[in-house]
Amino acid sequence: EMRNAWLLGWVAVLVATPTVTQQLVGPGAGGPLGMLRGHQAGRYRRGPVVREHPDGFFVSGSTIHTLNGLYRKSPVDPMLNHFQHHRYTQARGWELIYVDCTMVPYTPVGDLRTEWILIDPDGKDRFGHAGDCLIPRAGLSWQRVQRPAFGRLQIGGSAATFQDADWDASVWVAGDAVTIDELAEGGRVKVTVERTGQTLNTDAWRLQMLLPSEPEHAEGSSSNGTDAPLAASALSDSHTTRDDKGELPWQFLALLDPRTVEECAQKERDFEDRLRNEAARLVHTLPDAGGSPASDLPSAAEVETTCLEDQFELAVRGLTDLIESRPAPSVRAAIVLHTKRAICHRRSGAPQDAVWDANAALELAPSFGPALRQRALATLDGGNATAAVTELERLLRVEPTTLNLDVWLVQAHARARRTGSAPVAGEFLVGDRAVTRDAVPGFWEAGTAVDVIGLGPPSAPVAIRLPAGRVIAVHPTDIERLGPADSSLFLNGGAAVLEQDHYVTLGLPVDFTPNQLKDAYKRLSRQHHPDRAGGSTSRFQAVAEAAAILSDPARRLEYDLGVDLPASGRDDAPTLRDEITMRYYPSLAMHSPYGDPLQIKKDELARDLATEEQQRRLRVAAEQRQLEAEQSDGNPREEL
Repeated sequence: EMRNAWLLGWVAVLVATPTVTQQLVGPGAGGPLGMLRGHQAGRYRRGPVVREHPDGFFVSGSTIHTLNGLYRKSPVDPMLNHFQHHRYTQARGWELIYVDCTMVPYTPVGDLRTEWILIDPDGKDRFGHAGDCLIPRAGLSWQRVQRPAFGRLQIGGSAATFQDADWDASVWVAGDAVTIDELAEGGRVKVTVERTGQTLNTDAWRLQMLLPSEPEHAEGSSSNGTDAPLAASALSDSHTTRDDKGELPWQFLALLDPRTVEECAQKERDFEDRLRNEAARLVHTLPDAGGSPASDLPSAAEVETTCLEDQFELAVRGLTDLIESRPAPSVRAAIVLHTKRAICHRRSGAPQDAVWDANAALELAPSFGPALRQRALATLDGGNATAAVTELERLLRVEPTTLNLDVWLVQAHARARRTGSAPVAGEFLVGDRAVTRDAVPGFWEAGTAVDVIGLGPPSAPVAIRLPAGRVIAVHPTDIERLGPADSSLFLNGGAAVLEQDHYVTLGLPVDFTPNQLKDAYKRLSRQHHPDRAGGSTSRFQAVAEAAAILSDPARRLEYDLGVDLPASGRDDAPTLRDEITMRYYPSLAMHSPYGDPLQIKKDELARDLATEEQQRRLRVAAEQRQLEAEQSDGNPREEL
């Protein structure tokens, strides 16, 4: 009777569960083929029945920004050497395919007969997912793959067979080289077998691409430079990290009918229009470098210095001889020499001389990006982070693709906020004192003193705190700036954040060398030692703290990116880096029309932290039990 009741219950569930005709499924929904979604932890959770592949997918949450977006169902591509059952394409060139893996020379993800594959715009397999579901899951269910022999075949290119022809072994054998001639009828390709000279039509999935003999790239390397994640820091290569987990698609939603696909497409178009408007508005808010861009300017490679590390002063003398030589160098040569000397001056610890040389180059070419970059970094090295932000904004307007410019902007803003002079949107600073212009019934009277506690992008509302403690958002034109409020920076709920600048404390450039750090610490710690005449305990401790943070790569990276500094209260910018990046690079904003695309990632992180904490407690408990056992047995360790 119990068994019959159980079977009747399942029949009732199957009859009562509707088939979805218009639905958005996710995030990360999916289950074994032929089963109802939602069977979890031994209990059935009612949900939509998915009996066929969706009409589209919405993918988000990846740090590879071009991977995110809407994928529409499309015809299979005959030039992809995969046995495709289904194919979905995206506007930025990425593709999602569902393939048969019964006859492939590699082990698919999940070691199953089918597989989901994300293919980059270059036609290379980038991520794989087990093909046991109609709807791929999100996050860690995807794995990075590297299959150089698989991708998009090129007409006129070379390929090779990976197995004997199953219908006639005389046609070709495994390893025969073929030339791709043209697309044939029925979505097949026409090839010529080089060994026999025979021309025939075949399927692309029977072929592997022949690769040129060149050094192999590291696992997970990308041939598409635009897809690479933002560098973690501009300070040195050792700071640059790759977040493999971050590149995974952390939100994977199935669009089960054409109407839902079109609704998603409209949301995406509206989002892109908003990004274009923000980018256009940003250009008008950035300071102008002055002058018109000159033609035939030197390239960035021409101004790269060739001096050895820690021999910058020697290089300065050599460059000075060239600048002062007779006859005088040409205009182009003078731009290069002054910019090179600015680099060496700055890295040798002479930021003022670097600014002078950068200005000399900019007098000849006001929009020369490398000189603008050196003037900005020298200004930052000199301790004027607020002015450095302005200089970096000029560089952003002239050369927005400058390597690591986004990181320098974050670092300059972080150092400005730490010292209480943070430049933000418009004429206001976080921490300013202001007064209201006109009375607003129920909120304030005209002339009411308020504190500015948060700002967003240009022209965005300003967060203020009223005398009674109430926090509201107002338009920038509703208040008038009076100046800093008691020289404090209102962050983190109103607490003042005023700190020393560790780089200025040690007199180091942003890209200092290990020897420069060691020499600065030794010299300044001796100079400020409390036991010496004129020494200072506070200065000595400040030098020690600065050296401790800047000598530790992890702590230095957190300091540079302002990890401990909160953003200005924007819901979509939880960290300072998010806030600054979204302000200057609106095109990198993550489209999230269906909730937080990183929620699954956050849940995974929370579970990992909980697991680590549980393991730590178990270790502590085991060590405590072992110690108690040793003490009770009179172990010699107790006496020791």
